Amino acid sequence: MGRFPIIAACVAFAAAPALGSTLNCQVTKKAACGPDGCVSAPPAGAYNRIDLARGVVERCDTKGCDAHQVSAARSGIYVNLSFGRGAAFIRLEEPTMAYMEVITLGLSTIVSHGSCR
Repeated sequence: MGRFPIIAACVAFAAAPALGSTLNCQVTKKAACGPDGCVSAPPAGAYNRIDLARGVVERCDTKGCDAHQVSAARSGIYVNLSFGRGAAFIRLEEPTMAYMEVITLGLSTIVSHGSCR
């Protein structure tokens, strides 16, 4: 019984893609937030491609992709990426490969959650 958490952690780590490779991140939940609160928004085919080796994030949807240079910083099990002059950031969690993206638009935000492979 004491060995199961260690085995589960090793299996999860082995299954996670290397952060040196290009990650494809699918948005599964999205919310638009403003001064009066947040409302659910459809992901509408949104996804991100993250290439840490090149320092590039491509934000994509049904209309195509926009590439952004990012700065990355590691903090424990998280990799934090910022771009758009600080108006946007992505936090990627290892080893689960869950991710969160926050985009600011004026005084409003769009918050997306998903996972990467």
